[in-house]
Amino acid sequence: MTKSFLTLSIAAMLCIPFAARASLVFGTVNFSGSANIETGVIAFIPPTFNIVGTQEGGFIPFEGSTGTISDITNPPDAVNTPITLPFLTFTFDPGLTVTMTDLIGGQYTDAGCSAAVAVGDTCTPGLPDSNPSPYNLVDTTTGSTNSIDFRGFESDGVSTTAVVGSLTETSTLSYQTILGEVEGGAPGFTADFAGVVTTNTTPEPSTSLEFMMGFGLVGIGLVYRKKLKRA
Repeated sequence: MTKSFLTLSIAAMLCIPFAARASLVFGTVNFSGSANIETGVIAFIPPTFNIVGTQEGGFIPFEGSTGTISDITNPPDAVNTPITLPFLTFTFDPGLTVTMTDLIGGQYTDAGCSAAVAVGDTCTPGLPDSNPSPYNLVDTTTGSTNSIDFRGFESDGVSTTAVVGSLTETSTLSYQTILGEVEGGAPGFTADFAGVVTTNTTPEPSTSLEFMMGFGLVGIGLVYRKKLKRA
């Protein structure tokens, strides 16, 4: 019996390095693409992005590659509400994915949304239930920017780690004009976007890994208890 427990515990412990051997990538990835913003959806056209700019950490080798990106539907209704959206995949590492878990409410107020056009004006459109939308609109000298922030996690199929990200669209339209596109009724507009995702540096162990570690420790504990009884 002792040999069986010992063999079992050793086998479980030997499995740990293989289960823990993950391909999570830590650092910051910058990417760009094009999107159509309208009521109820941010649609990426085409549904791909290009990794450009300055990459950091493990994302440096990803420079110049591409990936796929999923549309964000009903973005105002998803603010601060748990969602599960498989958001980004990478051609450089097909096993790596980024899932969006919630959109973060805009950092501005709706007080400036009806203001006259002026460079530097800011606006986060409010919703009927007094919750903010995810949009951060800023009037600029050449038009406006519209950014959204989100949280989520990166996964390699074994382990996960938390991520934070943002998308910023640039447009030649003033944000007052864009309000009609995101609040209802207008046909939408196409804009270029720049995205960034930063990963946490502490991965979460997978459930199977935790199970094997616990199983191995239990086996070792039983072996030592048997030995103490014999002593």
